This record gives sequence, structure tokens and C-alpha cells, in this order.
Amino acid sequence: MPNPAEIAELMVNGSIYRDWETVTVQRGFQQTASIMTFAAASPIESGTWAGQKLKIGDRCTCRLAGVEVANGLLATRQVVYDARSHALQVQASSKTADLAYASVAQSGGFKNNTLSGISNNLLKPHGIKFRIDGSPAGAEKPFARFHVQPGETVVSAIARLCQMRNIWLTDDEKGNLVGKRLDRSEGPMAHLEEGRNIKSAMSIMSAENIHDRISVLGSQPGNDQRWGDQARDSSASVSNPEALKNRALIVRSPEPGDADDMKMHAEYLAAENIATMIQAEITVQGWHDPEGALWIKSVGKNVTVKSPMLFPSGSKVLAIQGITHRQTSQAGTETVLSLILPALLKGADRIDASGNAEGGAPPVSMTKPAQPEPSDVVSL
Repeated sequence: MPNPAEIAELMVNGSIYRDWETVTVQRGFQQTASIMTFAAASPIESGTWAGQKLKIGDRCTCRLAGVEVANGLLATRQVVYDARSHALQVQASSKTADLAYASVAQSGGFKNNTLSGISNNLLKPHGIKFRIDGSPAGAEKPFARFHVQPGETVVSAIARLCQMRNIWLTDDEKGNLVGKRLDRSEGPMAHLEEGRNIKSAMSIMSAENIHDRISVLGSQPGNDQRWGDQARDSSASVSNPEALKNRALIVRSPEPGDADDMKMHAEYLAAENIATMIQAEITVQGWHDPEGALWIKSVGKNVTVKSPMLFPSGSKVLAIQGITHRQTSQAGTETVLSLILPALLKGADRIDASGNAEGGAPPVSMTKPAQPEPSDVVSL
């Protein structure tokens, strides 16, 4: 009798399909649609193929170990056959896949609206919702103004908003969009250890593209209370304490805003940059974490990895950027955790037009040669 903890099911048009030869289910941050791939092979005389009438565009639900993990549509169907056998592979994407191809329907802009408010307005024609996981500081700070670019896709517009709030995007089991801030301060939810529960592992450590400081230059519209330099200049700088090289990066903000907006965007860029310092893939047996939940429910959480072969320090706290559940006749049921280094930021200082910096450090003018000041604050 099959182990219930190892059964993958694809439900299409009221029918349930099991007994797949290979199964792969993927979800991750910066990947706004989950991908499900199912493959089966059968001898030509087998009767199991009579019901395999899966069509492109069919709505489907994927369950692993009896737990719903994704909802979407069949996107690809591939069939190979000869005189002796049939082979079928279908791939489905969660409902959010449409957002990468659909331009925003309405024109115009938004005033004094939040990330959730604008995102849900853009998603409404698609029957998809947006939510923020947890309550990250500043994530729901209203945008004074936001305009959709002509022809811009829905996911691109929402991604621009998220970048200004240091939020990373993924989807959930219902096919809705989820935003989350990766944070190293969160305690690890699991411990992975070489020789104990790690089946195989790979890691890349690199400082090739790392910046030790990222500064964002911005501005905001003037009004009766704010004009001139006060409206024109808003900026922020974030330092990476783990950077080994003196590589400061200065960028122009893609959206208008005040110093707090620039700070969150700088933190987003720094988190994205720091994530490239360590990238690892850890394979474990089965689909469930130590607490008994499917690993796919833990995307965005932290784990401790103890592996002297991977890391000179012996262990690291890493964030789960993505999860791949898979099942094959050769390897059985296993999970691949795609891990990155979560941001540990320092000196996330905001600077106003007068040159005053929060954090108590004196500003340093960008127009002068760099000075060996201990401060991470830069006047922009």
C-alpha cells in the first residue's frame, strides 16, 4: 500500500491522477508562480491511459501527502509514443503566472495608497489577492503617488512597489501573491547537519558582485508644506558589514519618495546583493520538515546549516529562497532547499535635504573625495 506521506496528486476537472513516474513542485521568492511538473509512462496495452485527457488550460490543484500546495492551470502537455509505450508530461503553473504576461488593464495613477491597496486593485480583474506575510516595519507606508507605466505588466508594477518597501514576492497554495521581508533576526525553524539529515549538498560562496555600501538618491513632489531642496533631495545609504571590498554603489530611485522610502529601497537592493554571497542547495529525504509540515510552507524562513565541508566556519544561518519537492522511481521522495544569505544590514541611515542624518553620525559630502570616516552615513 502506498505511503500517504509520499503520494502526489493532480486534480483536474473532478478527476484525481496519481501513480506518476516523476513529480516536481517548485516555489520560491522572486518566482511569482509555482511550477508543477508530472510525468508518467505506460505500456501501450495499459488501460491507465484512457483517462489521461489532460488539456492545456484545464484548471488543476496539486496535493502532496494530502495537503494542497498549488492551484493553477495546465500550461504544457508533451506526449511521446512508439509501438511499445506511451510517455506523457504535463506542466502546470499557479494562477499568478498570468500576471507576468498581462498588462495592467486600467490607466492612471494612485494617490496616498498602500502596497496592499494598490496591489489588490491591480489584481482584482484577475481574481487574485495580495497579502503581506507578517508586519514588516514600513511595508504599508502609503505611496504619495504611483503611476503604472503604459503597457506594464501587473507583476512588474507590483514588483516596483515591493522594491520600494523591501518586500520579496512569491505565491501561496491558493494561487495568490505573497510579500515577505527576509530577515536574519528571525530564529531558524530547522537544523540541517552534515552526516545526519543532509542527503547531498552544494554551495557557492562569492564576493565577486558585492557592494559594501549602496546609496539611493531620490526626490519627491513639492507641496505647500514641502518645497525646494526639501522636496528635491531625499536619500539613504545602507552598508554590508560582510563585504570584503570597497565598492560603493549609487543608484537613482525608480520611484519618488521621502528618506524613509529611499531607506527601504536601499535595504531591498542590499538584501538582493548580499543574497549572492552564499547560495546553497541542500537535499533532504522526504517532503516534510522536522515539525511534520511540508517544506514548501517554509519558503522565506531561516534554517541553520552545519557542514564543515560547505562552510569554513562550520555552520551558517541561511534563508530558504526556494523549495523543490520531487519524486522519482530512482531517488524516491526528497526535497531540495535553495538557500541564500539573508541580509544583515548596518548603517541604514536616512538623510534629509539639510544634510541631517538619523543615527547621530555627521554627513559626508558626496562631492568630496571619500574620507576614512567611521560613519556609514553619506550626505547626498
